[in-house]
Amino acid sequence: MQLDVRYRQRLTQLIILNIRARAFDNKSIDNNTSADRTYLSIEPKLGFTLSRNFTVDFSYRYRKQKYDNSDQSADSQAVFLGVFYSFNKWATRQ
Repeated sequence: MQLDVRYRQRLTQLIILNIRARAFDNKSIDNNTSADRTYLSIEPKLGFTLSRNFTVDFSYRYRKQKYDNSDQSADSQAVFLGVFYSFNKWATRQ
């Protein structure tokens, strides 16, 4: 089973909030229980429009997974910075 939820909200004319949450529960079809696991990922992101061509994104990602045949789980966290510039299209003549 898998679930993927995305939410987008414009907070102001220049700021956008995106949230993505994913979860799934993998089960092996051949009774190989070593591959069975539960996974969760949550990623909020803020996007800032600084000019017509320039935007900056800040995001944080949390992940967790646990294999069903183990008492241990793995967690990870990451922070991202995205810088985007869109070049103007050049006018061409035919």
